[in-house]
Amino acid sequence: MGKKINKFFRTLKWGALIGGALAIANYKMSHSNLETIIYQDGTNAYKHKDARTTHYLNILAGVEKFSEEDLLIPYRKEAAQFLKDEKIKLNKNTEKMSIYELDKLLAESVDTSEYEKGAIVKEFYKDLELLNKTDTTNKKPSKDIYELVWKLEKECDNPKIRFTAEDRNFNPISSFNGDAHYSFINNTIYIDYKDNSYTSKRFRNDNFFSEMSHAKQFKDNPIGACVKGLLDYISIAKKLITDKDYSTCGICDMENGINKNAYDLFTNRIYYRYYELYDQPGSFEHEAHEIIEPYLREKYPFDIAQDKDTKE
Repeated sequence: MGKKINKFFRTLKWGALIGGALAIANYKMSHSNLETIIYQDGTNAYKHKDARTTHYLNILAGVEKFSEEDLLIPYRKEAAQFLKDEKIKLNKNTEKMSIYELDKLLAESVDTSEYEKGAIVKEFYKDLELLNKTDTTNKKPSKDIYELVWKLEKECDNPKIRFTAEDRNFNPISSFNGDAHYSFINNTIYIDYKDNSYTSKRFRNDNFFSEMSHAKQFKDNPIGACVKGLLDYISIAKKLITDKDYSTCGICDMENGINKNAYDLFTNRIYYRYYELYDQPGSFEHEAHEIIEPYLREKYPFDIAQDKDTKE
């Protein structure tokens, strides 16, 4: 039995390496350079090939506002996902709906005891107000902040920015659904919309920096990062197979975000084992968040610059 398991993992490793090589090739082809515009006064302006990414980075730099249409993107996705989870068949496409149309759809589709009409509208405008609590677009933005934001983008290989709601089911494990993450296949970081506004001190861009650290990780050593991540998953699989006492790796630690009421013990065991990697030197997650992320935060302190330049 032991020989069969070892052979299985050797085959899995080779398959992972081949798959990783193909993924890296795709990763290299999915990149784009930034466009730099030099004005007569010597100042620079930057553009990403992806217009949405340019807009979101400019929000972080304080030169553009978070619009209603920006916020509607995750709201539409979350509303559609909610109805799907509730096994309610959609007869309409939510992609073009206004917030009022979404509210009407939910009110018509969900039991009145579970959804109060107008609730999503209130939440929407409250979020929008918080995201633009300090409107720096009416002031002269700090050149330092703007340069820091775009230099960080360049150092991390110009990843695109999207919302977690747009890739909610990126992982089949339910405990990870909705988490911020980085996709090296299309060089895109997925973050909560609240992490894309530096203008409110309530949101500190934690996930933005965290996922940028993975983008830099793949830029600096794409093969090493891919292999490291794949081998970490294999090590988790080995632990799950050899674990005898499930109580030591089950749903028992709320500080790590593990849901005690989760219905699927197995997926939460994977979740628990995966989060052990953050404290394991040499692992994919440890390298990104304990080595690369602190370096990026120190080198690009635009949160600190914002505190000096803008008062609430």
